[in-house]
Amino acid sequence: WYQRRVREAVVSTQSTGPNPTKKPIKRRSSGKKRAPPKITAQQLPVEKAKKRSTKPHAEVVICTSACHREDQGMVRSVATALGGVIKGQVDKSVTHVVVGTVRRTVNVMRGIVLGCNIVTLDWVTESVSNGGWAGTDKFTLTSEFPSLHQSSAKRRSLSAKLFRGMGSLYLDPSCQPPLKELSELVTLCGGKVTGSRNRGKYCVGGSESDSISEQWVLDSITRIHLQPTRPYLAVRSPSPEY
Repeated sequence: WYQRRVREAVVSTQSTGPNPTKKPIKRRSSGKKRAPPKITAQQLPVEKAKKRSTKPHAEVVICTSACHREDQGMVRSVATALGGVIKGQVDKSVTHVVVGTVRRTVNVMRGIVLGCNIVTLDWVTESVSNGGWAGTDKFTLTSEFPSLHQSSAKRRSLSAKLFRGMGSLYLDPSCQPPLKELSELVTLCGGKVTGSRNRGKYCVGGSESDSISEQWVLDSITRIHLQPTRPYLAVRSPSPEY
C-alpha cells in the first residue's frame, strides 16, 4: 500500500512536466471490504480512540475482578484514553465491575449490591473500537448472576433490605469470604452482625451442627432474594472460590 501511494505521487508530480495531460494511475476497487485486523490487548489503539471520543459522557468508574495483570493494565490504559477512573475496590462511586474469570469475588458481590454494571473484558475492547464507552447490555453477566436482569436502582433498593428484620448474625472467624468482607456485605444488605455466638439468631460459618454455610449469604445476594436456611446447615463453603 505504501509503495503504491509513492508511485501515484511520482506520476502526479510528473504530470506537471513535459506531458501535463498524463493522469495518475487510479486504483481499481474490487468491491470487497477488507476485514479489520485482529488487535491484541497490547496493541489496543487507545490514542486513536481518544481522538475519536468527542461526545460528552457521564463519569465511568471501573473496578476489575479476577483479571490477569496484563488485562488490568489494558483496562487502565483504555480508561485513561477514554476518560474513565480506576479504583482498587468497589464502593458507591464505581459504575462498572470488569470481570476476567467469572467468580463470586468480594468486588463482584459488592457490585451486585451497589447496582454496578458487571461486565466482561469484551466491553472494554468494544469501547476502544467505538471510540467511546460502549453500551453494557450484551456484555453483562446475567447468566452467571441472575439479579443483573434488574435495573441498578432496583438492585440497590432490594439489597438494602435483604437481611433486614432477621435478627443478628454471628459470623465465625474462619468464614470465607474473610470475616471483615462478609460482615460488610451483610451490613450493606440491611443485616446486623454480632460478635457473640450466643447472641446471634443465626450462626454463619464454622463446623457446628447449627451453623449455616457462608453460601447462604452469597446465594441470597446473588439472587437478591433471601434463601431458606435449611439446605445450608453445616455445609462448608468451597474456599477460596466462594
